[in-house]
Amino acid sequence: MSNNTNTPRGLNWLFGNGRRGPSRHVDPSPLALRLETIGREHSGKSALKIAYFKGPLQGAQPSGLELTAAEPTVMAEWIRDALQMYRELSRRGLVTTLEPEVTEFHLFDADNRLAVLQHREVVGQVLSHTTGDSSDEQKAQYQAYVDNLSRATILQVVLSCPPDATAADMDRFEADLYLHAAYLRKALEVRDSGWPCAVALVLTKLDTRFEDEEEARTALTDERLRGVLSRLVRIVEGSTKVGMGAIFPVSAFGFDNAVPAPEANGQVRVLAPGSSPLSQGETEWILKPDRSPAPFNLTGLVWWSLMAGHLLHPVDGRERDMGRVAALLAEDLAAMDAWFVPLICKGGRPS
Repeated sequence: MSNNTNTPRGLNWLFGNGRRGPSRHVDPSPLALRLETIGREHSGKSALKIAYFKGPLQGAQPSGLELTAAEPTVMAEWIRDALQMYRELSRRGLVTTLEPEVTEFHLFDADNRLAVLQHREVVGQVLSHTTGDSSDEQKAQYQAYVDNLSRATILQVVLSCPPDATAADMDRFEADLYLHAAYLRKALEVRDSGWPCAVALVLTKLDTRFEDEEEARTALTDERLRGVLSRLVRIVEGSTKVGMGAIFPVSAFGFDNAVPAPEANGQVRVLAPGSSPLSQGETEWILKPDRSPAPFNLTGLVWWSLMAGHLLHPVDGRERDMGRVAALLAEDLAAMDAWFVPLICKGGRPS
């Protein structure tokens, strides 16, 4: 869902390209949860992030909990950027993330700030471009990325669902599994925080393969999802450094909202060479005319991530409050009928 064009001005929070200005002071009392992603270029990471505006940021859940910006001025920036991007998405695909940057989403109960979800952008080319003979600069970017992964509260491993069962699509998906499993294993290997993290295995772009939620749920049973992602599931369930894990099928655009980008001659546009062999030949997806993203299961993914972060955070005197918030998040997950497959993990809540 990405291409290699330059990032439009003003869309910094969507793509992490550039800075908005001096960092803002954050109240130290809310729980700080670090969300790090593992996903190569064009896997759908940026699409999920811009879909927050139509999903997790849509208002309070039944519990009263709401995810929003820290300040009204920041929310105004997000609104402007999101509306501009939704207009652009009917003409072209998403641009590639060029610089990693942290976006902070704040969890409120009315005017009481409870937690800060620190979402770090990742340059997907770091995963697919870095090899043993890469330049020193490329290797330094890789090391910085791995260091960030090692300090995550929540890891989201993002892979795109093959749009078809052609040999090329399935070969690409198999290679994605190899690559993402290697990075997940590395992230856990270097983790030395003394407390376990949560891992969400995220299968994106469901809408490119299935017509609607019913068809997707029928095809992707719990057993099927565990089998398709077994290489990753074994790592999550076998590591003592993972306290909670789950599989989340999601769609950033929502069902029946995306179409392959057409070329002038009416042929389907595929992504140009240049990123990596993994992304060459992939279909570029854009929004249908006069449509906005209607993300599927994205709020469930974010609410589960917040819940897992509260449950796994080290005991620091706030465990009663953390448990209360986790219970509210769990109630919301049940109310929204979030679709996820829980994994059985060895790590537990630290003491």
